[in-house]
Amino acid sequence: MRYRTLRQALAVGAAAVMMVGTAGASSIGTTGPHSTNKISHHQSFSSKTTNTNNVDVNNLNNQWARSGSARVSGNTTGGDASTGNAKNDNTTTTGVDISNGGSGSGSGTGGCNCDTIFGTSNTGSGDGADNSISNTGPHSHNIISTSDSTKVTTQNTNNVGVNNTSNQSAKTGNASVSGNTTGGDASTGNAKNDNTTTTDVGITNTAPDLSSVATDTGSGSNSIDTTGPGSHNTISNSSKTTVSQANTNNVGVSNCNSQSASSGNASVHGNTTGGSATSGNASNSNSTGTSVTISN
Repeated sequence: MRYRTLRQALAVGAAAVMMVGTAGASSIGTTGPHSTNKISHHQSFSSKTTNTNNVDVNNLNNQWARSGSARVSGNTTGGDASTGNAKNDNTTTTGVDISNGGSGSGSGTGGCNCDTIFGTSNTGSGDGADNSISNTGPHSHNIISTSDSTKVTTQNTNNVGVNNTSNQSAKTGNASVSGNTTGGDASTGNAKNDNTTTTDVGITNTAPDLSSVATDTGSGSNSIDTTGPGSHNTISNSSKTTVSQANTNNVGVSNCNSQSASSGNASVHGNTTGGSATSGNASNSNSTGTSVTISN
């Protein structure tokens, strides 16, 4: 009995792409009786990508402003007493942008580089190659077997935490005009707090585009012809594509703003002739903007 076997294999390891033995068209012809003739093409691609992004942003702002006290007393002719302004300003801007591409690396469809693996650079059974067995003897066993297997797994886990805390306190001092023959005016300054917080979070998870892989199931032809009497002829083709993607997005944004503003006391008393007493303004201003964009 005469045996003649032609085996061709293409293997791709998980996570790291490794190609072994790419082959073109294959043929077996003119074999003797009772021969065993087999052409086998096996093409496999497996890729797993795991993206884990942990981002934690903590913005803490503590501000305290206070102006001193002003006093005019014990004078024959007293002038004005005025305190200065107390003001706090805070601006916080946080931008987080996370982009996770598809499985694999390099150019190609969605980061998979599938065109290179399954495209024209690989001339195996799934890429248009023709395989044939012909002119075999009687009672021969003739087998052509082709298979394509694709498995792509992508797992994206995004954890983003943003904490903005602003504590502000503004206070102006007291203004006092007292115990003067002729007293002037007493006025306190303004107390003001301003806080602006802007938070932008953008997350993009892109799956690989495997449309070219899913449709490329073997455009070549496989044929067995002109075999002898009593021969056993088998042609088998199989193609399997499995795509799995899991996206987990956890985003937490906390904005805490505490503001206190108070103007001081203005006092005109105990004067023969007293001026006016005026206290300043006390105001708080807060602006918070939060934007979260997630694209899976």
